[in-house]
Amino acid sequence: MSRTRPAADRELAPRIDRDPTAGPALFVAPSRPREATPPEPDAPSATWKRWYLSVPAKFLISVLVAALWLGLGVVVSSAWQQDLATSIGPVLAWVVIILLAYLPGFLVAFLATSLFLDRQPPLVVRNPTTGVSIVIAARNESAGIADTIRYAVAAHYDGPVTVVLADNGSTDDTCAVARATAAELDIDLRIIHESTPASPMR
Repeated sequence: MSRTRPAADRELAPRIDRDPTAGPALFVAPSRPREATPPEPDAPSATWKRWYLSVPAKFLISVLVAALWLGLGVVVSSAWQQDLATSIGPVLAWVVIILLAYLPGFLVAFLATSLFLDRQPPLVVRNPTTGVSIVIAARNESAGIADTIRYAVAAHYDGPVTVVLADNGSTDDTCAVARATAAELDIDLRIIHESTPASPMR
């Protein structure tokens, strides 16, 4: 990751004269040349190709396995159904067995088969290097902006990372602290100023 951009060139300060009641201002970030070429996609392994099933195929197989399990349960429980029918009648006997055995057994067999067949495809790109931008909106956040920037760039990422600070008319040292933190961490920082504070949410 190239991080040699001078601090003086990292700040963007568009000023927009507009009616404060016209809604929030829209900022378009300047285009930047691609700093890294994305790696070639990883070729799926032969084992994954052999085992991969589409979602409809997984569903159909799971239903068939659950139906077979249900049929086996009906055969095995025939004696139970007959004994229960002599006590509470055939209709109630079927209701009890369906609710206590057949329905749970069907669902468990379906879920178990679905989980067994669920094989996630591998990542297309294991270590992406496409540049990303992290936008941080702040107003009078000098006390916490440094930690926010540190947490934002703490993730391990192989591509270039740009932090964009959207300063909403801060009257404290938010921007100065952000610049000092960016210089300390050697990261690319851009600051966009909006002089009109946003209306409080109601």
